[in-house]
Amino acid sequence: MQTKRVRSFVLLLIIVQMAALFLAASEVSAKPRQAGQASFWSDFMRWFQPKKKLRAGKGGGCMVSPIWLGQNNVAKVWNQRPVFVWNGRESNVGLTREDDDQLFWKEQLQAAPRGNRQIQYTGSTLQPGQSYRWNLLTLTDQVTQSTSFQVIGGTERDRVTIGLKTLQAQLEAEKLSAEEKALRRAEFFVRHDLVSDAIQEVFSVKNPSPELQDLAEKMATEICTE
Repeated sequence: MQTKRVRSFVLLLIIVQMAALFLAASEVSAKPRQAGQASFWSDFMRWFQPKKKLRAGKGGGCMVSPIWLGQNNVAKVWNQRPVFVWNGRESNVGLTREDDDQLFWKEQLQAAPRGNRQIQYTGSTLQPGQSYRWNLLTLTDQVTQSTSFQVIGGTERDRVTIGLKTLQAQLEAEKLSAEEKALRRAEFFVRHDLVSDAIQEVFSVKNPSPELQDLAEKMATEICTE
């Protein structure tokens, strides 16, 4: 338990540090901003140096997100169509309700890349306040790894949704790149104690820069280190 808390704190520091460095770089004009962003990623990589390799081998893969990293035994997410991120040999992902072992959604990667793998949920919209289990599966639907997450609801969800809409409007007005927007959203989610949503922002950027790809690998390494 103590190890999980330490890793949670480390990841929070990682993303907050990302946002702080970005905000400093974003105060310059558009052209200098690109140089500032590259400098930011370089500074970040020097700051964060994982010590162990990914845990991926016999006995199943490593679940990266959504995953609980703090005192609760279930991850909290805002996204009703989360991105499932893992590392390992499995190419199938399935979803069940917390109180039911029956799969109601399953997806398979058409091409299985090395390293981190990800699939976005494409089923019916997940319901606020409900808990689910996402599972890594063999080709015969045998579960190799499984963990729970809950879609936040009620006033907590309303507060986050309103704040996110305000942030999105600001990001559009500032005409930032997709990568810069993802970074700002990641900071927002961290401040609302939604670390899994923040991690997913890092993994969801299309055509990420080499620096962001490296960051995603290092974050997964930290989570998957035994």
